[in-house]
Amino acid sequence: MNKTEFIKELKIKLKNFPSEELNDALSYYNEYFEDAQIDDTVDVEKELGSPSMVASQILSDYAVKDIKIKDKPSKNRISSIWFIILAIFAAPIALPLSFAMVILVGTLVFTIGSIVFSFGLCSVSILFSGILVFGTGLLSIISNFSSALLFMGVGLLLSGIGLLAFAGTFKFGNVVLKSILNLSNNLLKKINKNKR
Repeated sequence: MNKTEFIKELKIKLKNFPSEELNDALSYYNEYFEDAQIDDTVDVEKELGSPSMVASQILSDYAVKDIKIKDKPSKNRISSIWFIILAIFAAPIALPLSFAMVILVGTLVFTIGSIVFSFGLCSVSILFSGILVFGTGLLSIISNFSSALLFMGVGLLLSGIGLLAFAGTFKFGNVVLKSILNLSNNLLKKINKNKR
């Protein structure tokens, strides 16, 4: 496969990639061919691997890079999972193995997402319980001052625990999502290395 065919095939494999990133990747390989003085008579597939392997690596690297950027909305983090799935399907591995990898990644994301969602709901319920208990203490301050102080203190304690639990849940979700993406990326790299 010459360099023109390689670039054309790579462009097809990266059709769902953001256009700016696609242009950067294609420019990189065009510059690589120019710097290495590779013309259309050289078989570039022997040196670089198949366009499918290169596309798979580009997609998985992009997903991992995208997830490491701080202050990204969760919508963009979910798109990183999508790019990992695209990388799996772009990899030149057997179709059943691709489906197995997608199911594995999907199951991990769904399971961890369910756990994080459950902890988030528990955190919010503890927070609102604390607010209600504090409000009850405020309402009973005139009738029984010592009980009101107890209720207000317990309410503040519950609210604080709820806030800390919510922040911890959010942090845990981010760490686990990054770990899943890194695991998927490393798995793709090992498969692609074994294919060479």
